[in-house]
Amino acid sequence: MSSAVTATEAPRRRVSIIARNLLDLVFRAGYRNWSRNLAGTLPALASIALLVLLAGVAAVLAIALSSLSAAQAKQATMLHVYLRDDATPSQVFRLEDGLRGDGRVASVAYVSKAQALVRADLRPGMPQLVAASGTNPFPASVDVRVKSLSDVRLLAAAVSAAPGVDQNYPDSYDAATYARLQQALRTVALAGLGLLLLLLTITASVTAGSIRSTLLARRDEVEIMWLVGSPPWMIRAPFLIEGALIGGVGAAIGSIVTVGLAVATVHAQASAMSAFLPGVTDAALAVLMALLLAGGVGLGSLSALVGVRDLKR
Repeated sequence: MSSAVTATEAPRRRVSIIARNLLDLVFRAGYRNWSRNLAGTLPALASIALLVLLAGVAAVLAIALSSLSAAQAKQATMLHVYLRDDATPSQVFRLEDGLRGDGRVASVAYVSKAQALVRADLRPGMPQLVAASGTNPFPASVDVRVKSLSDVRLLAAAVSAAPGVDQNYPDSYDAATYARLQQALRTVALAGLGLLLLLLTITASVTAGSIRSTLLARRDEVEIMWLVGSPPWMIRAPFLIEGALIGGVGAAIGSIVTVGLAVATVHAQASAMSAFLPGVTDAALAVLMALLLAGGVGLGSLSALVGVRDLKR
């Protein structure tokens, strides 16, 4: 019985010893390297924190712009066909009947002048303008929900010459404005992506240089590890752990600042402030923070791997 217990416990004891040695030689050694060389790694840590901060702000704005674009795209599929004041009921009926028979149309609704005025009164500043004019300047319209955004232009062209439609201002479709908006969004996105790639390159270089300086400072210890027969992965691993710590701490600083500002904005009492970040929720911010932390750890580890790539005996 005693020999059986000893035979069973021996492999477990060996595994425990190996795990403790691995923890000490790799993870604890990496932490010691980082803590002893903290002053030398501050530039790398600060650069990662700045990169994560900017990346986090860009991600928050991207979420908000994505939600805004989706809302704008949904609004853009609503085509308002404006009617003349003297349009007859039969003309309006034929227009609605023709639109309902179009396969590109999801729904059709008639809006009278009175209903258009009620809608306008809900917009900030509009009641004052209407009161100053003394009349109802808003025409009746046929509101058409189009199934696909790409069909709005074709449908607008088809109904512009229909009887009863106002020829001076037939519909709400404005191709030039929509195109300018899309072009502006693409320009901002490309400029932001280029800036982040530049900062990513600089940050990776600074971090790799910091790890490289640590390696040179510990060259005597590394030489001893070579002499006692340590495998290359065991020599490199502490430096990778050090890089991961640099990236993780820097990412934590940058992500906490970013998410804190976003949470404060989203939960601000003033609705005008929170309206700047549509679609940005606590759940989305939690996922973003996790991704930023993982990205910082990965960046630090990869930079460290570059820094010790030519490690030789």
